[in-house]
Amino acid sequence: MSADHKPIELDFTKKETEAGWQAIIDNAALRLAPLWFSWLGWVLALSAIAYLKDRSGSLVLQGIFLFSVGVLWFYFQAYFARLSFRNWPGLGRERVARLFSIIMSACLAVAAWWGAIEAASIIAANQTGSG
Repeated sequence: MSADHKPIELDFTKKETEAGWQAIIDNAALRLAPLWFSWLGWVLALSAIAYLKDRSGSLVLQGIFLFSVGVLWFYFQAYFARLSFRNWPGLGRERVARLFSIIMSACLAVAAWWGAIEAASIIAANQTGSG
């Protein structure tokens, strides 16, 4: 697995100093900001495709839009599946904790996918154009 695709462990019982937590937060912010704005770019691209598809009625653009939505679904599933929630309070057994981690990752993936599509649809619907 490459460095970009390695599992991300979220340990809820980890003990750190204040400086240690600040370093963790700083590193997360430095990694999150470029990813976030990349995802926003994807939303804007998806909204442009949706706008042109709706405006033109093109079957080609409809196909591109549906393909893009499908690819986004698989991307978010793969991305969030890397999250491993560890030592969540009240989940003692490893099997229960693993199931919880899978459910949380799936919920995050669905929320991100739905949010991206919803935002793209809202942007596309609120564009003004001549004609």
